[in-house]
Amino acid sequence: MAFFALRLAEETFSGDNSRGILGRLALRTFLEIHITLRHLVTEDNPELWRSWRAYGAGQAKLVSLKLEELPDSPHYVDADLLRRIANEDFQEEFVSIDLGHWAGADLRKLSDNLDLKSIYDRYYGWTSGFSHAHWGSIRESVFSTCLNPLHRGHRYPRTGKPASLPSVQDDINDLLNAILSDLDRVYPSFRSRLA
Repeated sequence: MAFFALRLAEETFSGDNSRGILGRLALRTFLEIHITLRHLVTEDNPELWRSWRAYGAGQAKLVSLKLEELPDSPHYVDADLLRRIANEDFQEEFVSIDLGHWAGADLRKLSDNLDLKSIYDRYYGWTSGFSHAHWGSIRESVFSTCLNPLHRGHRYPRTGKPASLPSVQDDINDLLNAILSDLDRVYPSFRSRLA
């Protein structure tokens, strides 16, 4: 998970991604990684780690089976790779597909149990709006307010280069450092952090 977070940070900080919609989507993912890893590290239960991994393999199997039903596979996914992931630990026939959450709790409950609810509240709500294309997120990233007083403050789509949103870089740094701290708990002497 830490390597995944580092790869995500590298992609988020390239170009202007940290000041746009993709930055907010990445921030939501960092929150999920942080809470998930903290839960796994805190519980320190090999069976829970196996459950987390088995859930991921089951999700690969589920998507792979659904792709087989489609007349055309989407371009973003490698169907052969999904089958290999689903079969890595066990033959696919023995891989369960769990439609619930792998830990039996949603992210909010996990954050509450870990005393991370304030972090959850800080990042989840607004970033989820970007993930689900809620009006507030669309309003912030796509529309401007007309300044003509005769137009009664209507909004219009921005044209040209999109306006930068506030950067998520400092927030991602905070979450990534927390992820790296949890990595240090599992692999002591891993002291590297972002400035």
